[in-house]
Amino acid sequence: MFENDTKLYLIFLLNMIIAESVLAQSADLKLERIGLEQGLSQSSVYCILQDRYGLMWFGTDGGLNKYDGYNFTVYKHNPENPRSLSNSTIISLCEDHYGVLWIGTFEGLNRFDRERGTFTAYKHDPTKPNSLSGDVVLSIFEDSDGVLWIGTNGGLNKFDRRKQTFTRYQHVPGNPNSLSNDRVRSIYEDRAGVLWVGTDGGGLNRFDRENETFTRFQHEPQNSNSLSDNFVWSIHEDSSGNLWIGTHGGLNKLDRENDTFTRY
Repeated sequence: MFENDTKLYLIFLLNMIIAESVLAQSADLKLERIGLEQGLSQSSVYCILQDRYGLMWFGTDGGLNKYDGYNFTVYKHNPENPRSLSNSTIISLCEDHYGVLWIGTFEGLNRFDRERGTFTAYKHDPTKPNSLSGDVVLSIFEDSDGVLWIGTNGGLNKFDRRKQTFTRYQHVPGNPNSLSNDRVRSIYEDRAGVLWVGTDGGGLNRFDRENETFTRFQHEPQNSNSLSDNFVWSIHEDSSGNLWIGTHGGLNKLDRENDTFTRY
């Protein structure tokens, strides 16, 4: 009995030492607030990116902000300058393998020329089927082959850098193999090279590149192993190969063998 009590005491003592150590480290942490007073153009920050040069980029409701650790450089839409940002509401950011910065706005996709400090805009044109499918650019993703994918309020787009054109993938009513919803919130490629597309209201989609078809994973009220919600905000694969899906109705882990979900 005495031996067991001693073991319990030692375990308790060890836990107390670990807890005190963690608290001591937490006390050293300091949160620095960077806001309007420091030069940030607007306080609603929708996206953040650190580029290969260590610079921080912040997409806000009032322009694109470049931060070098000391000062901000702000880029905004200027109606009198066609080489300025197409819109000052920045929703998404991506740096490709060439080091090119791509900016998704409320009115088109923009490519940034770092040397000149200018932008090239790509917008939706109803008369051109190879233009961007929608102007609200919700997500930008470059896959392992260097292909740039753009999610808009009008569908998924694959960008041809050489031709400067877009291939659209959109929802087609009555076609279960089409994209489930045209509002593409998130795009992700897993380690096997499979492209996953999260939508606002249509659930999760797995893209078959060879056949250019989609397999839908959606919420089913009577099925507890289905996706917990059809609004998919984020997708990520962990180091063990588990695919996690963040939705408006909780976190989900996909069982790829059975195509079922565990909800959290």
